Amino acid sequence: MLQLSIVIPYFNNSSTIDKLLNSIDKFQDYSKYEVIIIDDKSNYEQFEFLLSMEQKFNFKLSIYKNDTDFKGPGPVKNIGIKKSIGKWITFIDSDDEFTDDFYESFSLNFDSYKDMIFYKLISYTENNEIGVRHVSFENQIINYLNKSTEEDLRYNYNLATGRLFNREFLLKNNIFFNNQMLGEDFYFSVKTGIHAKDFEVIDKYVYRWNYNKISLTSSMSKEKFIQSINSTIETNKIIKEFNPRIKIKKSVLKYVAFSLIRYKLGIVFTIRLAITLMHNGIPFFNSNDLLSLKNFFDNNKYYKKT
Repeated sequence: MLQLSIVIPYFNNSSTIDKLLNSIDKFQDYSKYEVIIIDDKSNYEQFEFLLSMEQKFNFKLSIYKNDTDFKGPGPVKNIGIKKSIGKWITFIDSDDEFTDDFYESFSLNFDSYKDMIFYKLISYTENNEIGVRHVSFENQIINYLNKSTEEDLRYNYNLATGRLFNREFLLKNNIFFNNQMLGEDFYFSVKTGIHAKDFEVIDKYVYRWNYNKISLTSSMSKEKFIQSINSTIETNKIIKEFNPRIKIKKSVLKYVAFSLIRYKLGIVFTIRLAITLMHNGIPFFNSNDLLSLKNFFDNNKYYKKT
């Protein structure tokens, strides 16, 4: 039985995809996993490069094109969910990598009946040094392991990467990403948190989050930032419909800091942004804001406005 489907969104990224696929190919349990790459409307040369790798590896590799009316990682990953046939699905960006022992860590849980499984991820700088972008996510994992409180991981964990999702669970509950250019992981993660009957957390690193100065999140435009806001509002609405008591850790103050300090989008835009967020029920301040202040300034160098 095919146990694992590895879903990779791809857009004009020939410089890194080969390295990622070669790192997967060293795990010779080829009958147990498949790799699915979905091209998000790359240019002709980049897509042709992708096609040239279809027969290069020993594992089953399938390549699809994003033929929807939407562009972005959400629609692409939705195609991956629908095309996959493994018991488990994991997502990885084409400029990132798995850790050397990721497959062993995953395979130990192939027989699990959980709806989803969390693992740890680690970030690296452009100089191949351990970064800080992963710290807040790692703290959420550590807090759960120490205190066993589920709410934070269910409703405030922003990443879909570095995790295993039971495919049947996703399809049964109609869980897919939204069509926003950014913030699709938070939307998806909250939906999985709402519907999951049971999940597990494994204290092992499986995902290497590499810095890419031209990635969607590192290189920010006003239009993409607005889509991120829209996704947060959409996700908060889902949470409030499920349980009004639950509060997301994204706050108006945090987005004001992003807008003014990180992306320098101007005072008028930022005031309008704050009003929109408050009107849609986003809390102005969160106790987590003070704890994440150092992380915010440490991470600023990894992001820029385009």
